[in-house]
Amino acid sequence: MGNISVGGNGKTPVVLALAEYYKKRGVTVGILSRGYGAQSPVYPRIVNVDDNPAEVGDEPRLLAGRSGCTVVIDPVRARGAKYLESHCGCDLIICDDGLQHYALSRDIELVVMDDRRIGSGYLLPMGPLREGIWRLGNVDAVIHNGSSIPDFDQSVAPQFLMSLSAGEFVNVANGEETTSLASLQSVQCSALA
Repeated sequence: MGNISVGGNGKTPVVLALAEYYKKRGVTVGILSRGYGAQSPVYPRIVNVDDNPAEVGDEPRLLAGRSGCTVVIDPVRARGAKYLESHCGCDLIICDDGLQHYALSRDIELVVMDDRRIGSGYLLPMGPLREGIWRLGNVDAVIHNGSSIPDFDQSVAPQFLMSLSAGEFVNVANGEETTSLASLQSVQCSALA
């Protein structure tokens, strides 16, 4: 799973949804991440919910806590995938942000895009694209995190629409949970006073 543009497009919620879907069906799911920004002394590394995010990365730690799956970080994705298979007994490995890691074999490729779509259409560093729009025709599916499925001037993989909705907000200062954005705003305003 990945995207062809830089920035957050909604991959992490898709990883969590896929993990939950397959876990409910009795599949042993593992999640593989590079662990961007991680400073682990050893790789591959299993991520635990109480690990220091500086060592494992904030997204892998979130994935470990939310998914209940084995999460492994490794900048060498193929090695991390092998570890999940041979040491953790995973039947399915979901790779978070692995689309451009061609050394990692895969059975299915998913692209997640948001309403920014392809931006200017230019590749880095001139534009936001990691790969050209041609890549959308070579994957198994394109998932749009947004308001509508866009039209493209060329053939692309089957497209699906997703939408995100907020659950509970957590005050990081005191751990209080709320579903009301208004109560969060009043906390923020009182903190500024």
